[in-house]
Amino acid sequence: MTKLHHVLFCFLRSKILNLILFSLIISQTLLAQTFSLNNAKSSLNVTGSSNLHDWRIEGMLFNGAGVFIIENDHFKTISELTFNVIVDRLKASKVAMNKSIQIALKAKLYPTINFKLEKLNRLTEIGFQTYTAESSGQLTIAGVTKPIDLIFDISVLNSKVRIEGIKYLKMTDFNIKPPTALLGMLKTGDSVKVEFDLNYQ
Repeated sequence: MTKLHHVLFCFLRSKILNLILFSLIISQTLLAQTFSLNNAKSSLNVTGSSNLHDWRIEGMLFNGAGVFIIENDHFKTISELTFNVIVDRLKASKVAMNKSIQIALKAKLYPTINFKLEKLNRLTEIGFQTYTAESSGQLTIAGVTKPIDLIFDISVLNSKVRIEGIKYLKMTDFNIKPPTALLGMLKTGDSVKVEFDLNYQ
């Protein structure tokens, strides 16, 4: 091999190696994708008790967004996540409670309930494209913001991310006076169960 051929061979080999390395880097690139909350396919239900009967509140209107990190078609982490509930679109199973709920949540001053993820503490894969997430964030209700820990399940299918979970809260932690109805005859308990099923796409 002549000196010229040797130099040319080394040059081409270097170019090929760089191309292979570049391809490997590209294949491992983390891809951040922004998703919007699909209101029609999401749900929020709050249930509680009272001295007369159990009750349920259903959320009718939400908005929010999520930035999810995907590597090689596998879900890796959550960069950002928000979820907002429109207070005046909360509907109670007992119609008599609707006005009391709006007053208790100070709907005119604080028209939304907001959750913002601050940190994803742990992500555990439990099946194909399904995970359990342990997170911490900030929840704002009736103008009061509190840190909360939140555990939820994640499933990824057809470029859609579904988040489901349950959280128990106390209204008085957010300076909310448990609402009453029927001229005070119905008095709600302090503890509530929040069930959410959120679909981002």
